[in-house]
Amino acid sequence: MGVGQWPIQEVQYATAVVDVDKIAGRLMDALEQAGIADNTVFMFASDNGASNEGHHDYEFFKSSGPLNGFKRSLHEGGIRSPFVVRWPGVTPPGKVSKQQWAFYDFLPTVADIAGVDASKLPAHDGYSILPTLRGEAQAQKNFVYHEYCSPNEQHKGGWGQAVRVGDWSAVCVGNHPTNHSDVPVCSTPLLYNLATDPGQQKDLAAQNLSKAQELMQVMRAQHTPGNYCGKASDAQWESWEAVLDREL
Repeated sequence: MGVGQWPIQEVQYATAVVDVDKIAGRLMDALEQAGIADNTVFMFASDNGASNEGHHDYEFFKSSGPLNGFKRSLHEGGIRSPFVVRWPGVTPPGKVSKQQWAFYDFLPTVADIAGVDASKLPAHDGYSILPTLRGEAQAQKNFVYHEYCSPNEQHKGGWGQAVRVGDWSAVCVGNHPTNHSDVPVCSTPLLYNLATDPGQQKDLAAQNLSKAQELMQVMRAQHTPGNYCGKASDAQWESWEAVLDREL
């Protein structure tokens, strides 16, 4: 099927993707013109998996590849996306890394790059991947955690959590919790081994109950009690605002 035969919404989506690519190119051109391209860390990432909104069908361009799900999913297709770094003379070009990273690792990473004392940062859950960016060996992080209200797995209703520990991935969805004791919202999560099943097609929880419970314990420990979708309490907001006021 040629471009002229594409549905209009897919033409519009493809145009938006091309525009993003052009804008990234303009930024690189500006760095080159300013003479600082070789001394600048350029990072490009998506905040979620493939979009399936605005009447666009994520399967039209096979945007999730082999992954299960799309934007607003707790399966890999909704939360796993590329992260591209250009850092001349430091980050090896053309290299693909399996180091696990999430956006809450961005702050400690760029602070590390800038030489900021880690003790000066506000409380966070991240770690620095500077060794990985330098092409050095680095221990994998203990886990990657997500929680989401109205996930696709619940037909954009309910609530859920996802945890990845090494190659193991657990997804737990159910009704919206009313208090902290309701979390996790399932008795047993869906459990996948991403090393052998990157598309998360085979639930292995029944054969690996101890591993399923181990990942559920991470969900239980990482959830912050609060209101809608893990929203922080008023006391927590006041605490964070106090930190910001002090820093500013």
